[in-house]
Amino acid sequence: MNDVVDTRTKNGWTATIYYDQGCENPRDDDSHFLFLGLKHRRYEIGDETIDHDMDCPNGCDGGFLYNEATDATHLAVFHQLECLVVDRGITFGHLAGTIDMFTKAFFGEGFNSRLRPSYFPFTEPSVEVDVGYSVVKGKRVIGGSEGWMEVLGSGMVHRKVIEACGLDPDVWQGFAFGTGVDRLAMLKYGMDDLRALLASGNIVGLTTNIYWLSYFPDRFRFQFNGHNIIVLREVKDGFRVADPVLDHPVDCLTEDLERARFARGPLESKGYMYYAKSVNPRPNFRKACIDAIKDSCNMMLRTPFPFVGLMGMRYLARQIIKSPTVLGVREARRRLANVVRMQEEVGTGGAGFRFMYAAFLQEAAALFGSDELAGLSKEMTSIGDIWRQFAVVSARVIKERGSGEETFAKAGGLVLICAGREEQFFRDLDSVVRKLKA
Repeated sequence: MNDVVDTRTKNGWTATIYYDQGCENPRDDDSHFLFLGLKHRRYEIGDETIDHDMDCPNGCDGGFLYNEATDATHLAVFHQLECLVVDRGITFGHLAGTIDMFTKAFFGEGFNSRLRPSYFPFTEPSVEVDVGYSVVKGKRVIGGSEGWMEVLGSGMVHRKVIEACGLDPDVWQGFAFGTGVDRLAMLKYGMDDLRALLASGNIVGLTTNIYWLSYFPDRFRFQFNGHNIIVLREVKDGFRVADPVLDHPVDCLTEDLERARFARGPLESKGYMYYAKSVNPRPNFRKACIDAIKDSCNMMLRTPFPFVGLMGMRYLARQIIKSPTVLGVREARRRLANVVRMQEEVGTGGAGFRFMYAAFLQEAAALFGSDELAGLSKEMTSIGDIWRQFAVVSARVIKERGSGEETFAKAGGLVLICAGREEQFFRDLDSVVRKLKA
């Protein structure tokens, strides 16, 4: 359980801040969790702890706050609305009625909703709540019967959770539901906000799920929530977009773009948009280059997580090498195919990004008059060639082509070679950037 740092009570509501485990000297800029509860001293995600002496322990979570830089896909605050009601004689009817009142209060009267059976580990039975929508002039409007959209999860609190809290489940019952506040707001206002920004002359960046972008051929479409596109303007029945995978602008239907923006799953974008509020007419390119190079060196050399930077490359290499033994050859080929797809087709890594970074360093070398940066540009180009060789070897392994020399061990070995070369590269680059003057 997290340590309680501060607790304040006003008008019967208690606000409690919890810091992460192991936080010995908490500061104001540390990550923490805020809970608002009525006569409720403690609540844990996954264990829904309830104090024995409360007559009707009901509560509502506030959110999670992280000490993290804000960018196009991350916010320092994760807004989550979670409601829990525990009392004598609580039934499924109370849950259904509460959700009906909540959704009507938020979306307005005159819309359809349904409860769809689902599974959550701490509720039984569990249901997801869908709201109906219609498409009017290419715009998805909440309220209608042309389709259904999931908005939140809910259910009756499991008997074992009640027992774990020291209460008799034959006497006490409860229900719970939860949803993302950002998701609800974007579902209600998101597409209108996009139209308003475009109408004011902005071009707008969006993070989307590539599966729903119908201008891609079927073989390129898969579930991936980190694909960024630029919306140029609104057109009939949709939007004109610039996609980094394509060499020309394309049109995307409004319904497809909305699905892509609000798709569920890992790393869901929740409809986030980003755009330039102003453009500096006299940018300091020297300072920008120095800051960008320092950020790249820090991410590659000093990230403490084993899935990022050089540690992530070596982790991937080890997984590839042992995958036929651990997963079986067929599953190992499928996962290796996903790695190559992400690198070469979606463009989140591999040779292409190395070549682009080499081009950036070449221009930076001219800007600073640095022979050292020029040499490092050539080195990164050579590393990119090894990544391209990895993609070729992997493709032959996946398709069972070529000689017996094309193996998972060879593919993983090439990644290890890249990791070694890039470690030396970024150490040299880290040393060079310290000499540059803005």
